[in-house]
Amino acid sequence: MNEESKELLRQIVDAQKEQTELLRKHVLPLWTRIRFSLLGLLVLMTLVAVGVGITAFAIRSQNSTVPLPQQTRTRTPMPAGATEDLFGEAASPTDDPFAE
Repeated sequence: MNEESKELLRQIVDAQKEQTELLRKHVLPLWTRIRFSLLGLLVLMTLVAVGVGITAFAIRSQNSTVPLPQQTRTRTPMPAGATEDLFGEAASPTDDPFAE
């Protein structure tokens, strides 16, 4: 390696050291002061889940008080001799595939 590339590498290393010092000075103290234990995390997650459940229940019960519109189905008169199938639709005696 020549002197120019060594100097560039030295500048890069110095810049990275400066960035590391700035991170330690400004960012890391925030995360080093806040500590969570597993029990604390479990309690926090349980409270969040209960809160979401209560909110969903309240929204669902609030929406269920609104009456839903009734669907009306008009029935067409059946021709003479026809019967209804399982779905309430008219079936004429000639529609039966097993008829003899």
